[in-house]
Amino acid sequence: MTTAPRTGVPQITAAGALLTILSEHAALPEPHARLDLVAIGWDEPAEWGVELVLQDDMGGFEQWREALDIAPADVDSDRTDFTAWLVAHTVRSGVPVTLVVHFDLPDPDEGEQP
Repeated sequence: MTTAPRTGVPQITAAGALLTILSEHAALPEPHARLDLVAIGWDEPAEWGVELVLQDDMGGFEQWREALDIAPADVDSDRTDFTAWLVAHTVRSGVPVTLVVHFDLPDPDEGEQP
């Protein structure tokens, strides 16, 4: 059994979506933007998509969320001991888009005075 050779078309499509997104929203805070294999849901196959990542910029995340028409209820969160993040997914021009903001949590020991 032979499989069809992989082509760069899915990456080109994702790159076009990224260019469109950044061009349409050039006045928004600059995210770290990249193409990557992303899956919108746990049971969905990964495909080439766009990731927009912000660091310690909750206001920027909100601006991007609104610009991408992502409902607040569609934002998920997770955390480790000292880091947390919000993540939201959408599809633009048939390409999955993931929006993420990472932020540090305050050290619970800070502020305690001996």
